[in-house]
Amino acid sequence: MKKIVLFAICLATGLVGAAMAAEMWEIGSPAGADIGQSVKVGHDRLQLHVPKSFEGRTANEWRNFISVEGFKRVRYTHSESDVELRGSATRFDFDYTRDVIDVQVYRSKDLKPGANSCMDCHGNDFSRTAATVGYANEELTPKPYRRGLATIYLNEASSNAFKGEINHWVNQHLMVMAKASFGTIEQGRHKLDAKSASIGLAGTVWHRMTWSGELNLSKADTYSMRKTFIGKLGYRPFKGFKLSVGGGAFLDGYTQFGTEMSQMGLMSMSLQKDTPGLMPNLFNKLKDDQFGYWHFTAEYEYKF
Repeated sequence: MKKIVLFAICLATGLVGAAMAAEMWEIGSPAGADIGQSVKVGHDRLQLHVPKSFEGRTANEWRNFISVEGFKRVRYTHSESDVELRGSATRFDFDYTRDVIDVQVYRSKDLKPGANSCMDCHGNDFSRTAATVGYANEELTPKPYRRGLATIYLNEASSNAFKGEINHWVNQHLMVMAKASFGTIEQGRHKLDAKSASIGLAGTVWHRMTWSGELNLSKADTYSMRKTFIGKLGYRPFKGFKLSVGGGAFLDGYTQFGTEMSQMGLMSMSLQKDTPGLMPNLFNKLKDDQFGYWHFTAEYEYKF
């Protein structure tokens, strides 16, 4: 009888362990808050969402990216984007590349609530509190701007930023996070200081799903402060693959720094300051208006 009970206990323990091991791939860190050991490749699709009165004016971005994480400390991300803006009589297109390096400078010894020893074996041991610093560089290359029958050649633009982030797991499924960045934006003869800060929440649902939401405040010199709500929902249908849908709502017009689609504001900076009469109508109408964008992502991750 004792042997049967012992066998039953061992069998149950083995089944539970196997079930937990099978689910380790499902557990992810929301909003890229934790750095592990992996390689990710993916594609982003962003689309402007404007009021009905702006129908016929569109902005679309296609982005490919690769991200490498190592030593549970360092992450490097490179992305290449193609942006197309269309108005009733204008074509305003440009490409840009973005390179980001992040270093996790602090990881608490306490693990995220609900973690267990199995997580450590499978590389999913999330620290309860973590702090990350980094540097980001963007290089924007414009295509000839067409306005009616006229062709206008724009200056290249760039953005450089130092950034930091801290996050803390309140419980097993809820995390608070805060981000800040500062740097410069430059186009032609204009070079401005800029800064950005965000505060938000993120979490997990049923292991396979992650979510995040934040309020961003962005300010570039000579421009007014901009507020943006940003949200994202991710789901892992099977091992290694993740789908995400999200978006943002610009409450005071488009930004120049610190958010998705801020490249629109940066790319038009010289026009706005030197020859405002040549600005695309889309920018003139949206500079202080409320509008938003959709953000779709498909990515594959290989952990090692």
